[in-house]
Amino acid sequence: MDDSQLIEMFSSLKNEITKQSARTEILFEEIKKDIKVFGDGLDVTNRNIEEIKNENKSINNRLERIEEKVLFHDKKISKFG
Repeated sequence: MDDSQLIEMFSSLKNEITKQSARTEILFEEIKKDIKVFGDGLDVTNRNIEEIKNENKSINNRLERIEEKVLFHDKKISKFG
């Protein structure tokens, strides 16, 4: 192999590496976008979970108040029954 063939092979290899590097960069940017979308989705999911927890707390508080009223009325009824 002479020098011109080596230079041509090196140049071709360099061009291919440059193309692959550009493709890798594009893929990396796409992955970053996907991760952001996934992260945003997790944020929404976490907010929904917190809302559900708060709703459950509210429901539990209401159930406790109802239970207290039922117990109070049961005591009243048992006094007269």
